[in-house]
Amino acid sequence: MRSPVISLIGRPNVGKSTIFNRLLGNSMKAITYNKPGVTRDRHYGILSYSNEKEEERDIILIDTGGFYPDLEKVEDDKLYSVMAEQARLAVKESDLVLIVMDVRDGLLPFDDSIVKFTRKEKKDFWIIVNKFDDDKLIGTEADFYKFSDSDIFLTSAEHNRGLNDLKEKLLGFSDNFHGEESNLFEGVKPNFPIGGRVSIIGAPNVGKSTLLNYLVGNERASVSQIAGTTIDPIEGFIDIDFGQDVKHLLNNSFRFKKDEISLYEKVQEALENDDDNEESEQETSLIEDTIRSLKIVDTAGIRRKSHIDGFIESQSVYRSLRAISESDVVVYLVNGEQGLTTQDKKLMGISIEKGKTLIIAINKIDLKEEVYSDKKEKKEFLLDFQYELPWLKYCHPVFISAKKGWGINSLKKALIEGLVSRKKSIPTGALNRVLHSLVDSNPIMIRGSGRTNNFKLKYGAMVKSDPPTFLLFVNKSRGIPTQYRRYLVNGIRKAFPIPNTPIHLVFRRGKGKPEEMTTK
Repeated sequence: MRSPVISLIGRPNVGKSTIFNRLLGNSMKAITYNKPGVTRDRHYGILSYSNEKEEERDIILIDTGGFYPDLEKVEDDKLYSVMAEQARLAVKESDLVLIVMDVRDGLLPFDDSIVKFTRKEKKDFWIIVNKFDDDKLIGTEADFYKFSDSDIFLTSAEHNRGLNDLKEKLLGFSDNFHGEESNLFEGVKPNFPIGGRVSIIGAPNVGKSTLLNYLVGNERASVSQIAGTTIDPIEGFIDIDFGQDVKHLLNNSFRFKKDEISLYEKVQEALENDDDNEESEQETSLIEDTIRSLKIVDTAGIRRKSHIDGFIESQSVYRSLRAISESDVVVYLVNGEQGLTTQDKKLMGISIEKGKTLIIAINKIDLKEEVYSDKKEKKEFLLDFQYELPWLKYCHPVFISAKKGWGINSLKKALIEGLVSRKKSIPTGALNRVLHSLVDSNPIMIRGSGRTNNFKLKYGAMVKSDPPTFLLFVNKSRGIPTQYRRYLVNGIRKAFPIPNTPIHLVFRRGKGKPEEMTTK
């Protein structure tokens, strides 16, 4: 039994996103601002609750941008056309439509046209008369009661009035809902435990939304030639088989969040209660061992700070940077036609500083086939690329075309490799053999307290993964040259392959013996 899908539809700036955030109990889910056109994509949120039978249920909520059913009225504005198409798609995939109107504006012809469109699509709908902020407005809602075939709710999302009644009614609708499964919601919810979080980062108009849509197999994000179409981060989920070789890492290391518990557990519970489904139980048990869902976040394009224009773009950039912080892997998209920019290098640097696995995806290779299909030309491109980023030699670029699906399998393999490398545990004994060999092969002198001493390593140990972090006990913890730190990191990386992932070294002065450190 699938979850009901309920969309919020209405003219621009009637409070849809604020209602969406209130219902989900998350004030940061969607950007809200007193200006039309802030929401552009379809935003999905999961409202989870327990019914009277103590059964766990979900409602899929969809927030949409301003909706004008008659596209001819906005044909001169390409951005509003994109928003309207997203709203149309939301109506088509909904089981219930919440049509939001503004009591202060009164009933407008556009409101009537939205109701007519919803009826034409044969969808059940409720009328939400929003911005009913004050009792002085009593009586001004009379015109809205013309929609006698609909439930009507008076709300003030800004002041949280009337939303408890609306929420209770929605829960009742969900309890009585029985809908058939559909592939419309592919990628909306995880099917397995979360195996990692991936953010897609890059400059405006490099193909981030196209890549998200291709990965999840659904039109989750708006794709437009207009740079800056995406403002809010858009989430989706894909399932990846990591293989039996890393099963121990999947079972022991991958993390969970309460808001990302998957349908997998519910499926397992149903199978356990079905005595006639022994074969399915075995198949599901095998899947459990090796498949994980990855959370993919498409972010707004990040321009240079001097080019950021106004509150809305600054908020979208802030949320994109926050997506980097909350992810395990950053897929950085580079425009294959234009090559690397200074802004690309800065954003890659931010990802590395935050300890994220970095996969550099060169996109739009379908537009330069003559380069990417010729081995010599491709090699020259890679040499130029490495020259531009000498400090990122351990990040191997992947060539893709998000539009045509070229190189997506290579990207998925890179995701698996990157996530697994973040979880590696290196034994203390093997690590120390490598570290002592590196120091003995290349000894250095360190100046400190007016004296110069030989740099000596006592021992080292891996203290954490995600990203790999090593604690080295030495005789001098300050003044170690940057190039020597890089030398040690490269030596560790060569001995214990850790591609696409930064390695952190922590130096500490201390006394003790190697056996005092526990082997990880």
